[in-house]
Amino acid sequence: MGRADDSRTTDLLLALSHPLRREILRLLADEEPRSPSELATSLGQPLPSVSYHVRVLAGRGAVRLVRTEPARGSKRHFYLPTIEADWARSVLEGIDPPGDRRGRRNRTTA
Repeated sequence: MGRADDSRTTDLLLALSHPLRREILRLLADEEPRSPSELATSLGQPLPSVSYHVRVLAGRGAVRLVRTEPARGSKRHFYLPTIEADWARSVLEGIDPPGDRRGRRNRTTA
């Protein structure tokens, strides 16, 4: 793996490190662009918190801005996920990545 791949992996790990960011990405997985306001309503979380985490995800390359719309003297931003790594998708789907042995019991007997 090259430096660019290492950097992308590190960015994804940081993006996925917070449970609210994982929930945001799960909501965006349906490929329907959503604004932080819509995400906050769906998640039952405060808008400032969701907006912060969306900015973190955008800064780490996990989401991308796909459009803006005027809204009361400001702009609403709409995002889609950009995650392509299979291991990261597994994390979002709640599936153990291939080769991950966490949570599995050793079935050998004494």
